[in-house]
Amino acid sequence: MLFVRACLIFLLSNPAVTVDAVGDGGGLRNKKPCPVAKQDGVQLPDYHPPLSHQSKQEQRRLQTDDGLLNEGKGCWGWCDGTAGDCPQYCGTGQCCRDADYRNGVPGCELAQGVVGARCGLFAGELEPLRNIGLACSGKCDNTYGSCDYCGPEGSCCRLADGNNCVPGCELAVDRWMVDGAGSQCGDFSGSAADCDGGGPPPPPAPTNTGVDTPTPSPVMATGLLNEGENCGAACDIINGAEPGNCTFCGSGQCCNSNNWWRGKPGCELAENVTGNAICGLFDQPRQEPADFRIGEPLGGYYTPVSDVDTPPDSEGQWIKDIVADGTNPEDHALPEYSGDGGQPWSKFEIALVRDLLTFQMRQATAGRDELSTAKFIRLPFHDCLHYTDGTGGCDGCLNWDHVGFRFEGRVEDRNFEDHERVQSNNGLGNAVEFLETVYQMDLGKSWGSGCYLKPGTVAGDDVFNTRAEPIWVSTVDECKEICRNTEDCRYFTVPDQRFVDGNGPCRLFNSTATMRELSTSTGRLIAGDAYCPHESWSLQSLGKSRADLWALASIVAIEEGIARHNWACDGDRRSPHNGPIMCTQFEGEEGCKITLPRPFAFQTGRKDCNPSSYMTEKKEALADEHFNGTMTVRFMEDHYGFTGKETVAIMGAHTVGRFQQDMTGHKYVWTSDYQAFNNQYYRNIAGREDWFFDDDECTRVGDAWGNKGHAVWLTKMNQAYRSGGPVQWIQKKVVCPNCAARSYERGGRHPQRLAQDEDCCLNNVPEGAQCRPDNYIPGEVTGIKAFDRDDDFSDGCEYSHFIFGRDEAALGSDMGLMRKFDVDTRGFPSGCPGLETFFPASDLRFSDMTCGVDGRPRFVNPALAWNDPNLERVTKNEWTDQGCPANCGRQDYTYPGDEFSLADHVERYADDQDLWIRDFIPAMEKMISNGYDESELVTSFGGSSEAEFWTRP
Repeated sequence: MLFVRACLIFLLSNPAVTVDAVGDGGGLRNKKPCPVAKQDGVQLPDYHPPLSHQSKQEQRRLQTDDGLLNEGKGCWGWCDGTAGDCPQYCGTGQCCRDADYRNGVPGCELAQGVVGARCGLFAGELEPLRNIGLACSGKCDNTYGSCDYCGPEGSCCRLADGNNCVPGCELAVDRWMVDGAGSQCGDFSGSAADCDGGGPPPPPAPTNTGVDTPTPSPVMATGLLNEGENCGAACDIINGAEPGNCTFCGSGQCCNSNNWWRGKPGCELAENVTGNAICGLFDQPRQEPADFRIGEPLGGYYTPVSDVDTPPDSEGQWIKDIVADGTNPEDHALPEYSGDGGQPWSKFEIALVRDLLTFQMRQATAGRDELSTAKFIRLPFHDCLHYTDGTGGCDGCLNWDHVGFRFEGRVEDRNFEDHERVQSNNGLGNAVEFLETVYQMDLGKSWGSGCYLKPGTVAGDDVFNTRAEPIWVSTVDECKEICRNTEDCRYFTVPDQRFVDGNGPCRLFNSTATMRELSTSTGRLIAGDAYCPHESWSLQSLGKSRADLWALASIVAIEEGIARHNWACDGDRRSPHNGPIMCTQFEGEEGCKITLPRPFAFQTGRKDCNPSSYMTEKKEALADEHFNGTMTVRFMEDHYGFTGKETVAIMGAHTVGRFQQDMTGHKYVWTSDYQAFNNQYYRNIAGREDWFFDDDECTRVGDAWGNKGHAVWLTKMNQAYRSGGPVQWIQKKVVCPNCAARSYERGGRHPQRLAQDEDCCLNNVPEGAQCRPDNYIPGEVTGIKAFDRDDDFSDGCEYSHFIFGRDEAALGSDMGLMRKFDVDTRGFPSGCPGLETFFPASDLRFSDMTCGVDGRPRFVNPALAWNDPNLERVTKNEWTDQGCPANCGRQDYTYPGDEFSLADHVERYADDQDLWIRDFIPAMEKMISNGYDESELVTSFGGSSEAEFWTRP
């Protein structure tokens, strides 16, 4: 039996050996001696590793005349995560990525521009020049001149190296790529005679910087003075003055490599100045980033009135409630439609796709959220945008530039220049590719005909002992294909798989076995008939559009998020599907649950931009996450016809999801209950007092007397780009340590802060208190809020600090709805009293660093113990006593014709969840209908014949 299984696995991994199925029973053709058999036994090869997501749509191996296998197919998993030759999957070809070309991996010399890891004929002559114009300093060990990363004839240089005639960089000034990186690869090698000071002039100084960078001090035209001399004291840098231009250095600058790393103006060429700052000619203005800022809204749209009178629709049916197994003719009923867009959907089709979607959504965790609800909710925002040429709307297409981009190495090393920050559809690739798999899936021979049962099983005889020794596969279709290519196999079982990196046991059964459905509703085992007798059909073959599928996915995701929240309200924090723990603010309280006034309307008839592909060369006019409030409204007004109120309502979708540091540079979560669709987003940015959740028990941490914690907002540099960007806003809460969970034993914070936390939890804690109250005298009235009692939010037992590792954060476009501030072209906010020390290239990464770092104040002698009477604060004033908040004013912009300001709307939604959801539904329906007149779409599912859906005014 082992011999037979070994032959089977060899045949399946070698396309040159023909494998055919005949009749219902299948069978092997062109049988040959098994090459893995040995006289002394059989050595079974390991089965292939899981496929990457990019090879999910098609897994049959193709062979070309030159021996290349699987050309253009994803190969990373098949090739053990190794670039170069991969005979087991790519045949005579290689498995390569664009990064392997750039890094000079042997066998990948011709792989420039390859998206993902693909099989192809990539081996060739090593190009004499490689990675022209790309950043190279880090790839060349921070040395300049000849470097393998730039090719055998290439060099890694900076303009300064050309000016200084560094060997290998003699022609850098003449051949410099102005739009390239600050250190770049190029054909720069020459001779000393080439260093004649010629070449193009330096880039012009920026003319429209606004508040982008501090204005340098005037410099006297005295020439460079004190070259190479220590200048920190003479230029007062040791006392806090900014480096750069300084009279002590004449026309030169006072800088070191740390100033270069932080992007200090005037220190652009000081990369190699280690140690103390010295005088030198270090000034070379960097390329300025594009100005993303836009003007105020035009005010051309009517602000809709909130529907506050319609009672919750208890009779209406959500998409999650559809029960349609296809046996009832009404399951297949379709509305009349005569347009040329996507064809209408039946309840049966909607239910099939809903179940495929929710299975993937329910697999999402904090670390594996490629197909979380947030991804599908975000997708229509990008799909329904206008393109830069003014065309567009919801069309089932995305521009694929930068999709799949990841920061390499440590994100916070400022390895990118400010002008390299771009907006893209990155992060949506897996969601789009999964939906494409659903779009092309043969539902007629799988889920749509009863040929797949879940939860199901197969009773009867197995094939090749796969019941005891299953074959591990990465997709359901892979298991089915193995069955079809295996003699005597008819049925199979396999767990439903994650679309990304799935892995599960495939078991094969002969034609005498029987399939049956299990009674439980939560199992994931699939029983399948590999020779389903029913007719093939797919969403694509029925004329449905991708754009309609993407719209449906967003509605299903929102319903799933609402259900996730409502389960948590009832105390089921993990949901019936054992998801991550969600701690909600009002668990068990009246009003916690979301009740809809009516179901969402699923309308169809959208047109795809390209029937054969979801990719487009057109570029969407994408928003910038650093917009302030009025810019955000203007963007939404321009692209969706939204008013200020509708903009605030739709932004509540950020209540679900997590930031992806390796894609955007941003970290953490918008809300700690990041899978629950509720109004917590508004409660956070409005600064409402709430519980501090930092454990899996959902312990309600507040101040000493059990009051909800006061919010303090600050800004933070995430340091992916030279001057510190991108910028993020982070919330702290003024609360006790989590004494119940002994948070002081976790580590992660300053040892003296943890020692102080332990003392606050264990010593002199009054009866009924969570920790020792600050400014409390025994015998006084209890229960007074820390906000009214504590005179220093930066220290003590009740102090402002983050949810460590799960900080609740926001973008500028979020906070701008509540707070009023300006923003520069690098994304740094300004115009607020608490942001005076926070600007591009500032030494203070957090705007609250005057207060210290996460609850540990800045002390003159930080080595002293927390309770040492000689401890002295570096700075203590009214602002530090408040926890060093950003203190931006309230956003008072009011959209023309609206009675409320943007901040008013935020606070209304923060305090009234039902009001928000009533405004969100029509705003979402408007978004996913963008680009279409009312007459062009038809309602495929309304949930209630009496519901009034959004209509275009």
